[in-house]
Amino acid sequence: MQWRARHEAFWQSEEVRGQLGDRDFRVDDNTLVLAQRFRLVHTV
Repeated sequence: MQWRARHEAFWQSEEVRGQLGDRDFRVDDNTLVLAQRFRLVHTV
C-alpha cells in the first residue's frame, strides 16, 4: 500500500494542514473521500 502511505504523508503535511486551516487534521480509516471519474469527449 505504498500509495496510501504517500497520500497520508501529503494530506498530513504541515503545508497542506496549514492550507486547510486545521493543524490537527489526520487521515485515517474513517476519513471521507470523494472519487470522481472523467471521460474525455472532445479534443482540440
